[in-house]
Amino acid sequence: MRRTTIVLTGLLLISCGLKPPLVLTREGQGLEVSVATLGEYPTSICRIKLADLETGRSVWELRAKGRVPKIWDFRLEPGFNEAQLKVVVGGQYEIVVPAGQKKFLLEKGSRYEISVWNEECNRREKAIVIL
Repeated sequence: MRRTTIVLTGLLLISCGLKPPLVLTREGQGLEVSVATLGEYPTSICRIKLADLETGRSVWELRAKGRVPKIWDFRLEPGFNEAQLKVVVGGQYEIVVPAGQKKFLLEKGSRYEISVWNEECNRREKAIVIL
């Protein structure tokens, strides 16, 4: 299995707390999305959004509910994905999109923009992904 890693944030930005880290690793047909600080510590992420680039429509969005949770990573795959993250520390997320649903659908070959926001929700890192 071929493994490709794309690092989208420099160490200086991570250590200054400006933008959250965002590392995408292709594994099989899916992507491992890591927001771990220095590759191993959980990071406070107040919002996660995945938008379809062709339509501009949000297909998945989570927002912190109360205290901002810390997370390490999550996986995206073509087909149905769980809308709520399984491993979250110190808080919870509310599912904004798809409202009232437990899963969301990602189409193989489609282009998406993934965005993650820092603890204060004033800085974000984003990347374009193709599943």
